[in-house]
Amino acid sequence: VEPITGGVSMLWIISHPELVTAHEVRSGYDTVYAAGGVWAERMSRQWDLPIVTLLQATDATRFHPDVTPAEGNGVLFVGRTRGIARPIVLDAVAAGADLQVHGDDGWENFIDPKFVKSSGLPNEQVPAAYAGADIVLNDHWREMADNGFLSNRLFDAAATGARIVSDH
Repeated sequence: VEPITGGVSMLWIISHPELVTAHEVRSGYDTVYAAGGVWAERMSRQWDLPIVTLLQATDATRFHPDVTPAEGNGVLFVGRTRGIARPIVLDAVAAGADLQVHGDDGWENFIDPKFVKSSGLPNEQVPAAYAGADIVLNDHWREMADNGFLSNRLFDAAATGARIVSDH
């Protein structure tokens, strides 16, 4: 990503820090932010330039404690498979949870199709689904977790008052 010239230019790294290069960060930004504090501290030292931790957030007009909860969501996971058997979902199945999965790209290849409730939940329905779930499941890409980048799902679900079970 090239910075905009002629004005203030900021870079906010919110995901996949393994793809970010020193050259990119040194390309003339006025300020560089990273949503992962571990990564920001390490790369600030390694690249000898200030990278400020700025966590992700949520849209408080959509995700908030006053959302009317959808009923009967049990243990809820909203997301893609990423082409792998995601451990947090497999753990819920193994625990006998009342699991409901909403997401495309072949969940039926990894879990019993009875748990797959839709190929995707429309964005406008996600806040109510989180608010009405007994538990919202969350996980992270390994590279994100290792570098202190919190999944945005944590911010969204927490804003609705949901109980969340997450990987580390």
